[in-house]
Amino acid sequence: DFGRVKVSFDSQPWYYGVGKFTVLLGSDQFQTTGYCAELEQGVIGGLDLDVDLVEIKSQLWGVNAAWLFNEYKNQNQVALQLAIWEVIYKDRFEILDAQDNLSDYLLYLGSLPDTFSSQLSTELENFYDLALHDTYQDLIIYNPTTSNPVPEPGTIILFSTGVFGLACLMRKKIIKNG
Repeated sequence: DFGRVKVSFDSQPWYYGVGKFTVLLGSDQFQTTGYCAELEQGVIGGLDLDVDLVEIKSQLWGVNAAWLFNEYKNQNQVALQLAIWEVIYKDRFEILDAQDNLSDYLLYLGSLPDTFSSQLSTELENFYDLALHDTYQDLIIYNPTTSNPVPEPGTIILFSTGVFGLACLMRKKIIKNG
């Protein structure tokens, strides 16, 4: 789903190649995906770049972009990239020619929630990061290696109840068998 679109950015028309990036992270070369989060710098492929991984919540648009990425990552990649740019750049960004991707783009933006529960925000923050570079485009990436999920109180209570129930059954069986 790689495409070429014409957009206006800061009132200047530009053609951009859009689509999903394949990203290799760290010395173990963990493969993941990313989308452009910056229109002001160029992109280059095939280079090993040192980037700073930053939490998405460091940007006002971070959770919105992560939600779009999470929700539509397996669908129209061109429309997804355009929707991510829209939530990042707002009034500085306008689509001039998006080929056949406009309806999906509008669908994606129209489904974006006005607010997120704290649980959903935390989940998105655990699995998405910004990869920042001084010279090349910044990316929003899916990065499950940074997640450190904290069990919810309900999960802990359910698990503890199950362990307690098993202990009671074992004790009852031991007492019965003498």
